[in-house]
Amino acid sequence: MASVWGELKRRNVVRVVVAYAIVSWLILQLTDVLMPLLSLPEWVGRFVIFLLVIGFLLALILSWAYELTPEGIKKDKDVNRSESVTHLTGRKLDFAIIGLMAVAIIYLVLDNYVLEQATSDTVEEVSDKSIAVLPFDDLSPAGDQEYFSDGMTEEIITKLSHISELRVISRTTVGQFKNSPLDVPSIGRKLRVDFVLEGSVRKSDDRIRVNAQLIDTDDDSHLWSDNFDAKLDDVFEVQENIAHAIVSALGIHLSDFDRSALTSTPTEIVPAYEAYLRGQALIEHWNNLEMVNASREFFQTALELDPSYAMAMAGLASVEAQTYRNHDSDPSRLERADQLLDAAQALDPYLVRAIVGRGEVMAMRYDYPGASAQFRKAVELEPDNYFVWDLLCWSLTYETPARAKEAEGACREGLKIAPSYGEIYYHLARALTAQARYDEASEAVTQLEGIWPSSSLIDLGRVWVELAQGNYSKALEYLDKVESESSPTSLTLAIRASAHSAMNNTAEALRLMDEAMAKGFKDLAWLNGNEDFEPLRKLPEFSALLDKHGLE
Repeated sequence: MASVWGELKRRNVVRVVVAYAIVSWLILQLTDVLMPLLSLPEWVGRFVIFLLVIGFLLALILSWAYELTPEGIKKDKDVNRSESVTHLTGRKLDFAIIGLMAVAIIYLVLDNYVLEQATSDTVEEVSDKSIAVLPFDDLSPAGDQEYFSDGMTEEIITKLSHISELRVISRTTVGQFKNSPLDVPSIGRKLRVDFVLEGSVRKSDDRIRVNAQLIDTDDDSHLWSDNFDAKLDDVFEVQENIAHAIVSALGIHLSDFDRSALTSTPTEIVPAYEAYLRGQALIEHWNNLEMVNASREFFQTALELDPSYAMAMAGLASVEAQTYRNHDSDPSRLERADQLLDAAQALDPYLVRAIVGRGEVMAMRYDYPGASAQFRKAVELEPDNYFVWDLLCWSLTYETPARAKEAEGACREGLKIAPSYGEIYYHLARALTAQARYDEASEAVTQLEGIWPSSSLIDLGRVWVELAQGNYSKALEYLDKVESESSPTSLTLAIRASAHSAMNNTAEALRLMDEAMAKGFKDLAWLNGNEDFEPLRKLPEFSALLDKHGLE
C-alpha cells in the first residue's frame, strides 16, 4: 500500500486530484449562478456534473500513465527515472493549487459575507408577500350584475398592485379560476401566492353589500373577513376600505405613494364607472358586432359623464380596433383609436390597458415590431398577466422574419401562469413551426384541442404546420375546415393565396390576394419575405395588384 501511495505522489496524481477538485467546485459555483440568470433548464446542471465526472476519470488515467517532459508528453514507462522531472511538475502544480485555493477563498468570502449581507438588506427592503384576488361572486337577486362584481375585483387588484411591498396577480390571470371547483389552497399553489382574497357582491337598486375574506394559502386560515353595506355612490370607499384592511392584516408598511394609490379612483362619477363596467363586459365578445356596438355606446356614455376617464378612453379605442379587425376595415377607426389612446396615456402613461391597445393598433397596421415593443412594456408592468405574454408571443411570430425563439419564450411564460388558456398553445405552435420543430408544433395544437376542442384555431394551427413543410394540399384541406366555420378573412385568403402560389397556380393566387387586400390585408413584409410567394412576385400582374391597393 505504501509503495502505491508513494507512486501516486511521485506521478503527481494526488496533486492533479486536488487541483481538479478545486476547479470542479468553482465550475459548479459558476453554473449555479449562471443557470437562473440565463433561464437555463435543469438538465444543463446535470450535464455539467456528468462532464466533470468523466473529466475526473480521464485526469486520473492521464496523470498515472503519462508524464510531462521537456520533450513533450510521454508514457511514464518510457521515461528514464534519472531524467524524470515529475518533481518540477509537482512544484508547478503546487503553485496552481495555491492560486486556485486563493480564488476559492475569495469567492467564499464574497458569497458568505458581502453577497449575503446585500441579499439580507434587499430582503429587508422588499417584501415577498403575494396575493391573488379571485373574481367576486355575483349574489344579486336577478344574477345579472356580474359586470359589477368583476369591476369590484378589478379595482381592488388595481389598488393593491400599486403597493410596492406586495406582488399581486393580474385580473386576466385570476380570471381563469372564476367558478373554479378548486379550493383556495389549491388555487394558491397554482398561482404561487401566499394569500388569496375571495368575496361576493350583492347589488340591488342603489344599495350594495360586499363580503370579503383574506385567506392564508398555507393552512387555509382566515386572516380577516368583513361585510360592507353601503349605498352605490359609496362603492369607491368600500373598495378603499377593503384594500386598507388587507394591508393592515398583512402588516405592510405604506409609503406616501402607496397611500395615494389606495385613495385614487379611476373616476369620481359612479354612473360613469357603471357604464364603463358594462362596456368592458361586452367588448370581450369581439366576434359579435351587436355586442361590440353596445360596448361602444357604454364607453361613450362613460366619457360623456366623465371626459377625463382614461380607462373608458382605452376601452373605446379597443372597440374601434376590434371593429376594424373583425367587422369594418375603415382606416378612420384606427385613427380614432390612436386619438383615444393618446388622450388616455396623457392622463396615465403607465396605464397597461392603453399600452396594450397601442400594441394592438400597431399590429393591425402590420407594424409587428412596434407592437412587440408595446407588449414588452406591458409585461414589464404586469409580469403575471398571461394575456399580455400571449399577445407578445403573437406579435413576435408575425414579425418578418419571425422572432421565433423569443416568441416561444413569451408563450411559455404565459403558460406558466395560465396552462389552461388555449390560445397560447396556438401561438406556441406557430413559434415552434417557425423553428422547424414540427412534431412539437403538432403536439402544441393537440394540447389546444384538448382544452378548446371546438376552436377554429386547431385547424388553423395545422394549416401553418403543413404549409411550412410544403404540404400545400393538406394545408388547404385544413383551411377549408377553418372557413367552413366562418367566412374567409383577409388572413385566411392570404394564406390560401400563398399555397396556390407555391403550387404555381398563380392566376388563383392573384385572385385570392386581390380579395384579401380588398378586405384590408396589407402585410407587405410577409408578402416579400415568404418563399411561397416567389412565383407570384415574378409576375408583372402582382406589381399591378400592389399598386391597385396602394401597397407600393
